[in-house]
Amino acid sequence: MEYQRTSRYLPGCDGTKLAVDLYRPKTEEKVPLLVKAGNSPRRMMFESDKEAVLRFLEAGYAVAFVEVRGIGASYGVYDGFFGPRDGRDMEKIINTLAQEPWCTGKVGTYGGSNHGMIQEITLLEQPEHLFASVPCDCSMDFYDQDFPNGVSALPFLPGERQAPPQDSNNPMAEASDCPEFPLGDPVDEDPAPHYPMAQEARKCHQRNLPFLGQHIPNMYRDDVHPYLGYRPNIDIPAWERMDDVRFGRIPVWSVGAWFDPGCTNKILTWKHWGGKLLLGPWPHCGIYSGKSDFPNAAYDWAGEHLRYFDALLKGKDSGSLSEPPVYYYTMGDAPGREWHYAADFPVEGTTFPKLYLSPENTLEETSAPTGNLAYTVREDVAIYEKMGRMNRNITRDMTAEDEKSLTFTSQVLPKDLEITGVPVLDLWVTSTHTDGNFIACLEMVRPDGTSRFLTEGMIRGSHAKVHPNAIYASLGLPYHRGYREDKVELSSEIPMKLSFHLEATSWVIPAGCRLRLSISCGGSGFQQPENFPKEMPTIHVYTGGDCPSALTLPVVKPTATVFQGDGSKLHVFRRAVYLEQDGRFNEYPCLQAYPLEKGVMVYETEAFTLRVETKGLEAKAVAHGKNFTFEGTAALPDRYTFGDQSGEIPLPGMPWAHCPKADARNLYVATVPVGKGVRGEPNLQMRNTFDLFVDLIYPQGERKDLPCIVNIHGFGGTHHQFETNTELLLKRGYAVASVDYRLCPPNRWPTSGEDVRA
Repeated sequence: MEYQRTSRYLPGCDGTKLAVDLYRPKTEEKVPLLVKAGNSPRRMMFESDKEAVLRFLEAGYAVAFVEVRGIGASYGVYDGFFGPRDGRDMEKIINTLAQEPWCTGKVGTYGGSNHGMIQEITLLEQPEHLFASVPCDCSMDFYDQDFPNGVSALPFLPGERQAPPQDSNNPMAEASDCPEFPLGDPVDEDPAPHYPMAQEARKCHQRNLPFLGQHIPNMYRDDVHPYLGYRPNIDIPAWERMDDVRFGRIPVWSVGAWFDPGCTNKILTWKHWGGKLLLGPWPHCGIYSGKSDFPNAAYDWAGEHLRYFDALLKGKDSGSLSEPPVYYYTMGDAPGREWHYAADFPVEGTTFPKLYLSPENTLEETSAPTGNLAYTVREDVAIYEKMGRMNRNITRDMTAEDEKSLTFTSQVLPKDLEITGVPVLDLWVTSTHTDGNFIACLEMVRPDGTSRFLTEGMIRGSHAKVHPNAIYASLGLPYHRGYREDKVELSSEIPMKLSFHLEATSWVIPAGCRLRLSISCGGSGFQQPENFPKEMPTIHVYTGGDCPSALTLPVVKPTATVFQGDGSKLHVFRRAVYLEQDGRFNEYPCLQAYPLEKGVMVYETEAFTLRVETKGLEAKAVAHGKNFTFEGTAALPDRYTFGDQSGEIPLPGMPWAHCPKADARNLYVATVPVGKGVRGEPNLQMRNTFDLFVDLIYPQGERKDLPCIVNIHGFGGTHHQFETNTELLLKRGYAVASVDYRLCPPNRWPTSGEDVRA
């Protein structure tokens, strides 16, 4: 492939010179531009992506690599991972390059880790010429990655000076051992042999902070960095300005990895921003190298990027935008069936049963006896391997670490069990110290007794306070804001509830295995809170009664979503139905989906009505419309499920107004689309679809021909709430039904009235 490279300085938002390498195919036609920017030297970025870059050039794209402030030959100072001007710098560079005569005026961005984070903060500025973005393995809420639920998880020890970002071979070097900053690759205009411009840039770099230096152990989210004078966890990441992208015009493809510490963040980002979502069985940025221990994990990322960019930058009908938006890999699934499409998250068929922690160190499907277990904190627990949290695919036997921890183990699974989604742990604890870390690992115990790590989550006791957040609530997750003013203290006598999520995952656990929850409070590279005592504290975990510690699992019940017809397939979801033919997809959004009778679901679209009938492990789909017909069948996997099968997403931290103790039924009515809303209006239903449920409670005695009183909750409420006079109505022989509905806003009237009527 013939191409030309030019290297020059372009001004950032305040005129700071930033070094850019531009690779252009040799053609007289105008071409769109792809940009990768971040804290890596320009030539290193090219070499690491060389095979993909050559494919991009061959496909008719120019490619630019940009060194941010303080990196390589760029002027300015590097603050440690990102800077407050990086987004505006990229806006300026993108718009400058797009207006040059060789460019069509359309630009896309790509890259992972820091190169992904730069994209997300660039999206906040909504550059005029940016038309597509593919950020990979980065967290829009960077505080949650380095301080998950308050746990200080910085990869370096407090007080040590790290080497410059380029010296990745020795990130723990003392200041006296740090080499002089290397001279960045000079741009074409910098005269040889002394390269005075690159030399001047290097002088600026002497004021660089070390890698992640803008983050200090035990920070709260709203802490001001004492040297930088700003709040690095609030003032830069996208988390505080999510609506700038949600209501912007630039499509985003969020790319994540199950073994990256920001996996859940990627799902939450997609829930808010929309677009596409990819989740594969890789470590941090493993998609680019193709490294994975799992079968059929290889993914042609460059080819799929081209399909995406062709659609958005060239207007081609590449098919990238018409397929179901979610594509994910399930570890342990049947060979050749590991990859799945979905239209939403949680995925189709997800249920949320609880396993209760018991005083006998077991996980129980029903409520556990009242009791508590003592555990003395240890610092010799070592969960991770050489890449730390950047590769959470821990393959060694975890039994040795379990023996240093407090464990709870389930009964043997009689069938395969699928867990896809984000587990949530409610832990009731006391401690002899006022603060501490709580780390929970979910594992599968094989029949031979070895234990395999699946996922983990953590919280610091002082961050127990839960705050309302619509993005987290869309997945049923508790949100901990983590401001300094939110700090609470653990008690040695009164149990405190710690609710936190474990990182998202997708596994099929084989029959004959058991599930294990392993809880530790130290080690594994986490920093303990300030003033942590030398004598290790003792914690107690409470079970049953008023302190029912429990693990909520996203268990996928046997569900058919892909139906094979005559020469075509139908992918059926409550959000939309997709017809796949010759590798191409046509999307048909659902107006509503609802159960007609036991084993029968109906999906209504503008083009057709689809009926899916399930009997045992076989399902049949029949669709009829004016210009559409389809008949097909599907086989359901034979999987185990626990307890609750309703599929209702839990509502964390909901202030229940009144819920009388009575015989009750939770009835699923329908699934309906939810509006995107309008910028500036409240939006408590940050979802693509909303499942309508009814809670129906009965008086004691015969249930026949009972009159029913319908309760309609207020804005932001839930069908689990009842009025205070409900007991009186029950005593007088009434049944009481509490109904749910789509809120207005984000929806528009009369959707609420239609839902209540249904």
